[in-house]
Amino acid sequence: MTDAFLSVSQDAIRRAGLNAKEVQSDLSSLGGTDFAGLSAGALGIIGLPAVLRHNLSQGDFHRRVGAGAESARSISSGMRATAEGYVTAEDAAIQALLERAGRTSRLDVYSDEMRRRLHPDHRPEGQSWKGGALVVGGVASAGLAVGASGLSRAFKEDMKRWSPGSAELARLQKMSGRTHALLRVASTTSWNAGIACVVWMTAMTFDDDGVNRVMSAWQDRAERLGVIFGAGDPTDREALARAWEGDAKNAADRKLRDFVTAGIQLADRAVAKAHGLQEAVRHLNRAHDLAFAIVVKEVCLMLALSLLKAFHPGARIGAEITGRRLAMAIASVHGVIAGAMAWKIFTDVGEDFTEKQLPGIAPQDFPVIAM
Repeated sequence: MTDAFLSVSQDAIRRAGLNAKEVQSDLSSLGGTDFAGLSAGALGIIGLPAVLRHNLSQGDFHRRVGAGAESARSISSGMRATAEGYVTAEDAAIQALLERAGRTSRLDVYSDEMRRRLHPDHRPEGQSWKGGALVVGGVASAGLAVGASGLSRAFKEDMKRWSPGSAELARLQKMSGRTHALLRVASTTSWNAGIACVVWMTAMTFDDDGVNRVMSAWQDRAERLGVIFGAGDPTDREALARAWEGDAKNAADRKLRDFVTAGIQLADRAVAKAHGLQEAVRHLNRAHDLAFAIVVKEVCLMLALSLLKAFHPGARIGAEITGRRLAMAIASVHGVIAGAMAWKIFTDVGEDFTEKQLPGIAPQDFPVIAM
């Protein structure tokens, strides 16, 4: 028997339908490798609500994975399967949907196409993100007459240059710590700067490695589920749409259609969470970079004025004015950071994108076959 014949035979077997036992094994393996959620210090004190929201949605996700494994077990035991363990459907459209499971490419979680799929109503190509405009606008509204307009322009250009094809690691802990260290220095010359230092402490983060691990875990789960259920490219859902165009021929076909649909929707949930957390990290990285740049500029000016106090009495007043301006800037960036976390993590990561991903198809739960 030639290798070519073996290859053709195995391909024909894989086209036979859905191997429920393999799906059960894959989902059980995925459910058995649960990952720790975001730690309490991952996003600072002001980020605690977002952390709680994320961790609750993560728990719900893993309960769905467990339900999928149990559903696959009931299908493999309660439905007639081929000798190789594949279950098939009588309806041609549903059968085509089953044949995609386990045989599509891995999801490209951070692609530009994926971003447009998740957010079809805004962020067109060639424009900076809505979040970038939020940060820049928030800082500008603070009236930073210290050259922040140049920093804002640099920030906006950086957001425009962003390439969505790769992940970006969190550097919040490093940058927030550096900003706090400079504010402590500034607090020795101005009580307004001391207030800014206290306010900034609530925005300090302490677990960049944990945030990066969670981002990587969501990406891994999205990619693995995409292969298990044939999610593939989320913009190519013709097979799924055809399977839902009419009523299934029988109850068994309906169960199989619901099962694969629930799996694709679960993959989409993982994609949305991976993408939402990654966008949040990008926004927060930029906000912390901007805060650090502003503080460096103001602290240098305040230190120079403090040295001049012995020679010019007006320098003391100048230091206090600069400290007040610094406090305003920190309050503004602090508010923007809180807003970015509320928007990108509390809302986006906690939101169910199923209806956006699969318009016209209601959210499905994994069915259980009575044995």
